[in-house]
Amino acid sequence: MMGLQHLLGWRRTQPSRMIIPTSDEDGEEELFLPSEPHKKRRFEETRPEALPWMISTFTLGACLLVLLLLAYPASGGQSYEVGYATEMQAAIPQIELERVRFWGGIKADENGTFYMHFNPADKVRYVGKPTRELDAAWDRLAGQFIPLTQEESESVEGDISEHDGIYLAAIVFTAWWAMQTPLFPTSLPMIDTLQNYLRQAIYDDYYPSIHEIRPHIPEYWLHVDHCIETLRQEIQCAGDLTPVPKVWNEHAGQLLADIEATHTCRKFERILEWTENR
Repeated sequence: MMGLQHLLGWRRTQPSRMIIPTSDEDGEEELFLPSEPHKKRRFEETRPEALPWMISTFTLGACLLVLLLLAYPASGGQSYEVGYATEMQAAIPQIELERVRFWGGIKADENGTFYMHFNPADKVRYVGKPTRELDAAWDRLAGQFIPLTQEESESVEGDISEHDGIYLAAIVFTAWWAMQTPLFPTSLPMIDTLQNYLRQAIYDDYYPSIHEIRPHIPEYWLHVDHCIETLRQEIQCAGDLTPVPKVWNEHAGQLLADIEATHTCRKFERILEWTENR
């Protein structure tokens, strides 16, 4: 019997499997494990300590959810990165952002003579006296009207007319070409061809046809005003907040606006290639 008690005494040192000796009425010892209520009591004692963490976690999650719900209706899931409901939906997958440094700032050399600062890596120029190469560069930017399916045309706000089973709209607005075609569907203007028309208006000795009066074509000054007004609205719509600082130029002896800042833009070349391959 002493050997058994010695064994039981050894087992009592193990807290997870404690064995307690008892005696029945006949003097024989019985063995049993701690009852389940003991374990449950230990769990209930530790639970209040975790309660503050549970409350704070739930509160934080609820606040984040409320903020998301408040912000989402304001944008409707639309943004510069993913497109807007007012844009041509067929072109939305082409949106990709990039950081672009602007060029074309006015500088002054050591003699104080002003000049335009171009990107030395650019092989294409869009300003200067008219040349065939310059015209070709602008013609590519001008693009053309894009044929849309009926389903794609349904995303165009306002009226759009069907012609020979297709619907025509433009992202890159070809103002000069559009004015000469008998088809004049709804278009989504961009500034490139508007600028091109104004460029031709400035160099009207090289583009004498710009003053010609033709049927169904707006007269010269109406067209110029139309381009200027559309450019104004495009600039105001974009609302680009990139700062243009004034920097002191020693050669000019004055502050000059430094427009050669880095802007966040949509990749224009990708959109242009999409219009060319439609």
